[in-house]
Amino acid sequence: MDGDTYGGDRIDFRNGTFRGEAIGKKVEHHHHYGPMPHVEDALPPAASEFTGREEELASLLAALAPPGTAGTPVAVTAVAGLGGVGKTALAVRAAHAARERGWFPGGALFVDCHGYDETPAGPEQLLEAMLRALGVAAAHLPGGRGPRAGR
Repeated sequence: MDGDTYGGDRIDFRNGTFRGEAIGKKVEHHHHYGPMPHVEDALPPAASEFTGREEELASLLAALAPPGTAGTPVAVTAVAGLGGVGKTALAVRAAHAARERGWFPGGALFVDCHGYDETPAGPEQLLEAMLRALGVAAAHLPGGRGPRAGR
């Protein structure tokens, strides 16, 4: 038999010579995933109908402003409130406005924490989503919260 054994359970017949009938099954895996998003593409579209939140939007943009503009930047800005009041719509609108102003030229990340779902996303899942959005392949994702945060 022409073929090299590898992994102990398979034989590579790619350069083999067959005499007589050969029966086999060709298995192909086709993944129809879209391309990995670039960080600048990570924001969902802004809500088309967004009214009555101008004061909150201005406050959030002031907190996000880079040095030398409206205020001092902070590492994290949080939007809190009851479910369904428009926190995500406000945050996404502010992120789009900041990007339109040229802030965060490296891009903006968006992760859905599923905070009001029956099973909210955990830290490892959120870190994985951010690392994947930054282009880290699944095969190179470290396991656990600490290593993922460090990456």
